[in-house]
Amino acid sequence: MSGPEKGLAGKPVGGRVENPPVHHSPSNDYGHWAPNEAVHVFYRYEYDGSGDGPDAYFPVRTESSGQCLPRIGATHCWQPAVVVDRWHPSMFDPLDPINTGVNVRLSYPTWYNRQGCALDVRMARNCEIRIHPADVVRGTEMPATDISFVVVRWGGLFKTPDYNDLGGEEGGWGSIGTSISDGYITAMFDRAYQRLGPTYEVITCFVQGSADMGQVTPNAIVPLLRGRRFAGCYFLWPIAFTEGTCRTPGYVEKESLFSVMRRLECGGVPTAFPHPSYLYRTLVSKDWCQYVCLLDSLHVPATTRVSRARIAANAEDAAANAIASLTSLSDQSVITGGVAKLAYSWEASDVFSFRTKQQLAANLGRLVSQPGCESEYVIVQQFVPSDLEIRAYCISGEPVHLLYTKFCEHTEEGSFTAFQSVSRDTAVGEWFGGCDIAMAHAEAEVCRLTHLWMRWVRGIDSHFPPFLRLDYFVKRVGNESKVMTGELTEMGASCLGWADGWTATFDAVLKAAGDVPFPSILAPLSCQRDYEERDAKRARYSEHADPTAHPSIKGGKRKGAPHGFTPSPESYRVAKKGGAMAKGK
Repeated sequence: MSGPEKGLAGKPVGGRVENPPVHHSPSNDYGHWAPNEAVHVFYRYEYDGSGDGPDAYFPVRTESSGQCLPRIGATHCWQPAVVVDRWHPSMFDPLDPINTGVNVRLSYPTWYNRQGCALDVRMARNCEIRIHPADVVRGTEMPATDISFVVVRWGGLFKTPDYNDLGGEEGGWGSIGTSISDGYITAMFDRAYQRLGPTYEVITCFVQGSADMGQVTPNAIVPLLRGRRFAGCYFLWPIAFTEGTCRTPGYVEKESLFSVMRRLECGGVPTAFPHPSYLYRTLVSKDWCQYVCLLDSLHVPATTRVSRARIAANAEDAAANAIASLTSLSDQSVITGGVAKLAYSWEASDVFSFRTKQQLAANLGRLVSQPGCESEYVIVQQFVPSDLEIRAYCISGEPVHLLYTKFCEHTEEGSFTAFQSVSRDTAVGEWFGGCDIAMAHAEAEVCRLTHLWMRWVRGIDSHFPPFLRLDYFVKRVGNESKVMTGELTEMGASCLGWADGWTATFDAVLKAAGDVPFPSILAPLSCQRDYEERDAKRARYSEHADPTAHPSIKGGKRKGAPHGFTPSPESYRVAKKGGAMAKGK
C-alpha cells in the first residue's frame, strides 16, 4: 500500500516469515470462501505491502484525522471486507501467508499514511490485500476486542534511529533497533499478535514534534477505543532540550510527553509502556540518586546536584562546592573523582568523568552550554572503582538474567567509549583474575540488592513494573566483591545481545496490560538463594565436624577463602541456559 497505484497487497517486510500465532488453527480447519462474501478481517498495517514506514496506510475516522497533526488512526484492527477470489484451505502455504492467504477488498473508505497522503479507494485494486485465513470471519458484525492499545510514536519525515548492533556487544540495541524505532514497535506488536491473536487493537497517534503532543487528549482518543481494557504505550524519548536543537527523530521535550501521559492516565488509559508517568519521571530524571545515597542498604554512591545558575556564575566555585558536598555525603576524606551528567539523557551521552576540580568545572560548563539545553542542574556523583558492571534484568519484579559488561576507555573530555559485553566465564577470567568464588559473591549481592530495589519501587507504584534493568559496579576484594548501584533503567532499555530479552519484555508488558495468563519464558535467578543456602550449610558442617573430613569438600578449606566458603568454585558457577540462569553448569 505504498501509493495509489500499488494497492494493499505486497511482499512480507524484508522477506521475513512470521511465526504462527497461538490462535492459528491447522490449515485443514480453515473455511472455504466464495467471491463477494461479506467478512471481517484483522488488518495490521505493517503488512500491507509497504512495511512499517511512511507509505503504509491505516484507516482514520475522518479526513482531518489523517490530514492534520497528530495523525490518528487504527493500525491494528478488525475491518469490514469482501472476498475477491474463491479460496479453499489447500491453497494456503503457512510459510508464505501474505501471498497465499484469502484475497479480500477492504470496504472502509478513508485511509491515510503517516505523511498525510490519502489512498485512492476509487481504484478497487488499491484496497485489495491477502489476509491469513485465521484472521477472516464471516458476517457483518465486528468481532469483540479485549485490549485497546493507545500508541504515541514518531511520524515525522525522518526515520527514528535504529542503532542496530546484531550482537549487542557494542552496546547496541540488537536487530530490532531502539525502543523509539519502527522496528522495535513492529516487533512488540508482532509479539502481541502471536500471543493474543486478533483480540486487540492499536490506535496510533503519529507526532512530528513536541507541539503535536498537546492535541493528544482523552476526548480525542478514548471514544475510538473498543476494548474492555486500555493500555497506553509511548515510544518517544523525553529530553531537556528546546524543540529543534536536538535533531534526532523520536526525541521530544520532556514536559510535552509527561503531559500526554498524565492526561491519558487521568482519562482512564493506564500506561503499559514504559511506566506510569510518575515512575517514568523518577527513573529518567535520575532524581532517585541524591535522595537515597545516604541509605547504606541500597549502596548508591554519594550524589549531589549543581545549580545551572551557579555554574554560569562561576564554574570553578560550583565544582569546588560539588566536591565538598560529595565529601560530606561519602565515607571518604578525599574525593578522587566522579562523573557529571544530565538528567533525561539517552545513549550514554551527556556523561563525563572527572579526576580534578578543574576537569569537573570544564565538564559542568560543557554540559549546560550545549545549544538548547534546558537542564536546571547537573548531577555529580562520586567515582566508584570497579572491575566490571553487572546488569540485572528484572521481569515482573524478579531478576531473570545477568550480563557482564565494561566501559574500557575514556576520551580526553571524560566521555565513555569502548563498551564490552562478555560471557560470565570471560568476565571471571579477564576481569576477576579467575576467581569464581568472588563472582558468585557478586552475583548473590546483585540479587539481594535487586530485591531491595524492587521493594523500593513498590513504594513509588503499587504494581511491579513489567521490566526494569539495574546496573551495578562490581569490584573484586579478595574472594568477595563490593557491589554499588549504578543505574535504574526504564523499560525499553537495550538488552545488549541477550537473545530472549525482547520477547521476555514484550510478554511482561502484554501480561500486565491484559491480565493474560500465558506463562513466562524465563525463571527467576537463584544465585542469591543458592549462595546463602550453601553458606548456611557450610556453617552447620563447621559446628559439628571437621570440614576437611566431609566428602563434599575436596582438600579442605581453601587458603585465603572467606569464612563459610569451602566448596570448589565450580559449585558456585552460575551459567546461562535458555535465557535464564541455572546453577551447576
